[in-house]
Amino acid sequence: MSQKMNLKEIERKAFTSTFQDGLWDLFLGLQLLTWGLALLLEEIVPLSDWWGAVLAAPLMLVYLTIFAAKKYITAPRIGRVKFGFKRKAKVKGVVAMTFVILLLGLFVGALWWGGIKTGLPEWVAGIPLPPVIWMVLFITGFSLAAYFLDFSRLYLYGVLYAISLPTRIILKQSPDLRSISLIAYFVSGSVMVLIGTVLFIRFLRDYPLLAVEASDGNS
Repeated sequence: MSQKMNLKEIERKAFTSTFQDGLWDLFLGLQLLTWGLALLLEEIVPLSDWWGAVLAAPLMLVYLTIFAAKKYITAPRIGRVKFGFKRKAKVKGVVAMTFVILLLGLFVGALWWGGIKTGLPEWVAGIPLPPVIWMVLFITGFSLAAYFLDFSRLYLYGVLYAISLPTRIILKQSPDLRSISLIAYFVSGSVMVLIGTVLFIRFLRDYPLLAVEASDGNS
């Protein structure tokens, strides 16, 4: 029994070590910065909200770069671990839950928007549902992922994502603060990028290339 518990703990530590490189922190931060940039560019040069699509290509490039860095930078330093069925099931479960939560958010949002068009009661139509859905989606989704993946920083990132849209909506109501309505996007994104950068530098310092990999590279 004790040996089985030790193996589970070893697997858990090996799994969580994959988040020590800060690469996913960097991606999440850059993604939020990209969303903020798309909204800023839309205010400067309106494209009917197409700036998100325009910036999707460079964001996808960042996503692919993260995967490449995981393979060629992270894996050679911590080794490749083959995780058990339960651990893989957890990851698949998080992906499935995230997908369901996003679909639910889109569905509720569509119903609300359709109701506005067809005529909802005034007290219902007056509810700022988009920011509410936004906050629930990100806090719930990130919290579930943090719990099941043992990735505790996601609790913080869920809050940072959640506050960006409501902050924008609130600040836009004031003529004096309208110009900084996107501040939460950029501050929150920058915090995540800073954390990711520090973690990545620390990871490179604490996990030098394994001796086998280093010797192969010199041969």
